[in-house]
Amino acid sequence: MFFKFLVGAIASIAGAFALSASAQDQAGNKIGAYDDRPFICGALFSVLGEVHSSDKNREVYNHYKSRFDRSFEKAKSNIRNAGGDDGDAELKMQARIDFIFRFLDQKKPETGDLLSSRERY
Repeated sequence: MFFKFLVGAIASIAGAFALSASAQDQAGNKIGAYDDRPFICGALFSVLGEVHSSDKNREVYNHYKSRFDRSFEKAKSNIRNAGGDDGDAELKMQARIDFIFRFLDQKKPETGDLLSSRERY
C-alpha cells in the first residue's frame, strides 16, 4: 500500500516538474527547445535505482539502471539536436535528480523517507 502511494507521489512530482519545465522561458538558454521528458524519466529511474542500490538481488536495480541509461541516451540526443552537447545533458540530468531528492526530502511527512522505506519491502 505504501509503495503504491510512493509511486503515485513520484508520478505527481514528475507531472509537476514537466509542467514547470515546459513553462520555462527558453529564450535565455543557448540551447534551443528540446523534449524534457527523457530527463524527467531518467531522473525518476535514477532515484528508484538508488532506492534499490544496496539490494542483495540486483535485478530491480539493474532494471532501473537500464531504464535510466536509455532515458539518458535519448536526453543527450535531444540536447545535441537542440544545439547543446553531452556536458549540457549531464548538467540538466543532475539538476533534475537533485530536484527530486530535494523535493522528497522536503516532503518526508507525506512520502516518508524513500531511501530507508525500501527496507520494509
